[in-house]
Amino acid sequence: MTTTDSPKKKGSVPRWLAIPTAKPQLNTAEVASKYPRLRFQVFMGIFIGYATFYLIRNNVPLVTPILTHELGFSNAAIGALSTALLLAYGFSKFFTAMISDRSNARLFLPIGLVLSGIANVLLAIAGYMGSGAAAAGYGAAIASTMAAIMVFNGIFQGMGWPPSGRVLVNWFSTSERGSKVSLWNTAHNVGGALSGLLVAWGFTLFGKPGRLLFGSPP
Repeated sequence: MTTTDSPKKKGSVPRWLAIPTAKPQLNTAEVASKYPRLRFQVFMGIFIGYATFYLIRNNVPLVTPILTHELGFSNAAIGALSTALLLAYGFSKFFTAMISDRSNARLFLPIGLVLSGIANVLLAIAGYMGSGAAAAGYGAAIASTMAAIMVFNGIFQGMGWPPSGRVLVNWFSTSERGSKVSLWNTAHNVGGALSGLLVAWGFTLFGKPGRLLFGSPP
C-alpha cells in the first residue's frame, strides 16, 4: 500500500484544517528574494495575533468596580471569574497543542481568536442583562453564567500559543530563535497595555453604552 492509500490516522484533524501539502522548493534566487519577506510576514502575523489575544483575555480587573457596585458581585464571585478563565486556559494550552501540531497555523490561531471574541461579546451581553440582578435576587445566576463563559474563553485563549510556537520553530533557526522568541513574547505586554487604554477610551468616547461595546457590563 502506498502512502497516499494509507487510512486516515487516528486523532487527525479535518482536511480543511490540516497542514497544507508542501510545495516544490523554489530555486536559490527565488528563496533569497522571498524568504526574508515571508519570515517578516509570519512573525508579524503571530505577534499581532497574540497581542490581540491579550486584548480580550481577562479584563475582569478593569471592571471590578462595575461588577461590585452595579451587579452586586461579591469578591468570591469576581475571583471565580478569573479563576475559571485561568484554569481553562492552562488545560487548553496542553490539549490544543496536540491539535495544533496537526493543524494549519494560518487557520488555527485566527479561529481561536474569533471564538474568544465571540465569548467576550456573550460575556458583555450577560453583564448587560444582569443589570439590577442583585436587587432582583438572581445575581448568583448571572455570576455563574459569566463564569461558564469565561471557561470557554479560556479554552479558546489556549489556541494562541501552540501555533505561534510552532511557527517560530519552523521559520527561525536555533541560533536566532532566542532573540525572535524574546521579541515575540513582548506581544502579551503590548496587548495587555492596549486593553486598558482601549477600555478607557471606549468609556470616554461612548459613555455607558460603550461598556457593552468594549466587553464590559453596563
